[in-house]
Amino acid sequence: MSFTWDGNALPNTMKDNIKVEFVPVGGGRRMLDGTLRVDLATTKARVVITWGGLTKAQRDALKALFDAGTVGDLVLPDGQTITNAIATHNGWRETQVYDVKNNPTYEVTMTFEES
Repeated sequence: MSFTWDGNALPNTMKDNIKVEFVPVGGGRRMLDGTLRVDLATTKARVVITWGGLTKAQRDALKALFDAGTVGDLVLPDGQTITNAIATHNGWRETQVYDVKNNPTYEVTMTFEES
């Protein structure tokens, strides 16, 4: 299956590195009598993807998409599509890892939300 964001191919990752949760959108407030009133408008998807062992070129390509504020369909390897996904503000985490020959690889985590 394809793994894309707004038509841009994403590096493959292990299926355990893709977490999808559905977050309620709405609000709650206390009434004068103390009861809680909750207005649930809908639920939206939040997807957290982690890639390990990325090359600098792969890391730079992901970072360029993140920095551009790309909004588009996120197609996951299992065929699930999250429409109008956007990388969240502060949704980029990276760790630089060096192998025994002192070559860097990158572990990158991105968080997406359905808009």
